[in-house]
Amino acid sequence: MEREERFQDAKAILARYVQENRMRNTPERLAILEMFYMEEKEFTPQQVFETMKERFAVSRATVYNCVQLLYKLGLIIRIEIDNQIKYQACFGEREYFRTVCTRCGKCRKFLAANLSAAFNGVKYNRFHPEQIVASVYGICSSCQSKATRLRKKLEKEDAFKEELRELQKRKN
Repeated sequence: MEREERFQDAKAILARYVQENRMRNTPERLAILEMFYMEEKEFTPQQVFETMKERFAVSRATVYNCVQLLYKLGLIIRIEIDNQIKYQACFGEREYFRTVCTRCGKCRKFLAANLSAAFNGVKYNRFHPEQIVASVYGICSSCQSKATRLRKKLEKEDAFKEELRELQKRKN
């Protein structure tokens, strides 16, 4: 399902809920929903608030309540990355895994068509799984490159210090 299509479906679910519960269908709610679905990355409620306050005169409570509503409706999921709770769009995607860099926290999402096969035959006691998401933790290529450059720099410095020690020994 394409990003725009998933957003339109999520928007319809939100609109129906708002109408059935006699709430106002505010542009702020739609903007927050759109932010999750169009940017396709993880956000803390504080990050959502910071982005929304640039566009709307919106309170922190409004943003937090909207995030909780979207979560309650199953339009976003809650994930923990680096001991921080973040939310991510999830409607229309049932099987995927994400890679999480343990150094910088950057996440990437990959569809995995056969992920549920790994869980086939698992008996869940009083539980019905709706979505399967796996996380693979490791070090991204950017952080690997930084670590390699730093290691090489330190090795050069150590070699230089060793050469200085040798020269001082010869002098004495």
